[in-house]
Amino acid sequence: MSDIDLSEIPVEEMLSSTHFDRGRPRTTLVVIHATRSGQVGQSISLEASSTAIYMDNDSIPEKARVSSHLVVGNAKVYRVVHDADTAWHAGVLNPYAIGIEVAQAVPTAPYHPRQIEFTARATARYCAKYKIPIRRVMDESEPGIIGHEDSRQGKGYGKSDPGPMWDWPAFIALVQQYTGGAAVPTPPTLKPPTKPAAFDVEAERTALWAAKDRLAAGGWPRFAQAVEAAVTQSKGER
Repeated sequence: MSDIDLSEIPVEEMLSSTHFDRGRPRTTLVVIHATRSGQVGQSISLEASSTAIYMDNDSIPEKARVSSHLVVGNAKVYRVVHDADTAWHAGVLNPYAIGIEVAQAVPTAPYHPRQIEFTARATARYCAKYKIPIRRVMDESEPGIIGHEDSRQGKGYGKSDPGPMWDWPAFIALVQQYTGGAAVPTPPTLKPPTKPAAFDVEAERTALWAAKDRLAAGGWPRFAQAVEAAVTQSKGER
């Protein structure tokens, strides 16, 4: 299966040669990340390009190697891992998720409107390709679009991306727009449990008293006496 068509935005192929796994069993999520190099004042363009280069750097320790399918700058998008392969971006979610890194050097740096647009266009294509519901989800128990900070791996490592600078309502609205206004599949609504009927203790005592009489008539005197004693002792309870 070929990669999504992003011909309407500038894309540079900067495919990682080793930082990925071949294939992916299924795809249920799109995970939105922020690059977060920590370089205060670094431009979005440089943050994006340096991140893409880092994702193909075999000189770094193996445990520190990461990758994503796309890295999104404000002038172009870098394709790092083919759609059909598994990028290294979200731990246990990797075999089930597309990863998109949005260039943001530090948490307080604003995202550029073109980054929102580029990411929304790509996400719309991924959702259409893999039949992923266009909705934000807060954990990976259901399919959708999730922030790294809301994923199991993100929570475990204290991640905060894409963070409060990412406008989720505007982003989801754009994703819907770029898929032709497709309706968001609505999760099934669970009906609240039915409230049990009020318990009529006097009716239960009457029924037990009648059972006591039947037990006595049927030749079970001790059983009948026990029921009679229990009913009599319960008279003070409501």
